[in-house]
Amino acid sequence: MVVLGLTGLTLTLARVEGWHAFVDGRWGILLAVKILLYLVMVTSAAYVVNVVDPKLKTGLVVAEHPPDGVFDPVTLGAFDGGEGRPAFIAYHGKVFDVSNLEHWKSGVHFRHPAGTELSSALGRAPHGPEKLAGLPVAGTYNEEKKPPISRPQRAFYFFAYMNLSLVFLVLMVVAFWRWWA
Repeated sequence: MVVLGLTGLTLTLARVEGWHAFVDGRWGILLAVKILLYLVMVTSAAYVVNVVDPKLKTGLVVAEHPPDGVFDPVTLGAFDGGEGRPAFIAYHGKVFDVSNLEHWKSGVHFRHPAGTELSSALGRAPHGPEKLAGLPVAGTYNEEKKPPISRPQRAFYFFAYMNLSLVFLVLMVVAFWRWWA
């Protein structure tokens, strides 16, 4: 975008003799519209890079119980037992809270991390599902449920589609330029 801006500025300075050129003819009006669209794109890109992107990087999911009680892989993954978060595991469609078990204190039981679905792993364990019998059930697990879209994700999608639309508008301005001028 910087290269486009610098080359556009250089060409504009070379061809425009004064501010009146932006309002006197079709060419100047189309150039002004093109510059305005470019500035909106640059501003929105700067906003995404400086505001939206850091929010996306801080984590999409917070360890919160889903309102409907149905965990998806992303929501369950937030309950990994790290940094004071609870440790949950899924087994055959149920989500169990293993936070109070000594073997899960660090969020990992041998090589099995909390926040994951462990149905197949428990089949290979030296113990059976009887170890889960007295544990609190936190909810149900649906591997195919889509996680909710966060506000930063929505903002990112909005700006991405907006900039795509602006690129289309710039192409329309260029087409009008060729046709109209």
